[in-house]
Amino acid sequence: MSGSVRVDGKIWSAATWLFDWTLAQLASSIDDVMLSNLLREITEQNTGWSPVDELPPSQQQYVVRWLGERLVTSASDQLPYSMAGREGVLAHLQELADLVAG
Repeated sequence: MSGSVRVDGKIWSAATWLFDWTLAQLASSIDDVMLSNLLREITEQNTGWSPVDELPPSQQQYVVRWLGERLVTSASDQLPYSMAGREGVLAHLQELADLVAG
């Protein structure tokens, strides 16, 4: 299975575990309780879909900024160095950061 993030009509897909990890990291960094709960619901209900471009503008702006500026650093800091395929995972997360940046 996989999960997908849609930003400005562009879609990034990843294995379910990576999609869920990404949303969980984002949810834990947010002061906006409603947005944090929404992100957690997406992973808990296994919907596998996060349409960022359907969020209210202020929430959308935060998500896009976090994905673009903090996602890869967060992953690099938290994913074990011994993890199989770590560099590939970081490269795939960089694709999402690049997608939202531009």
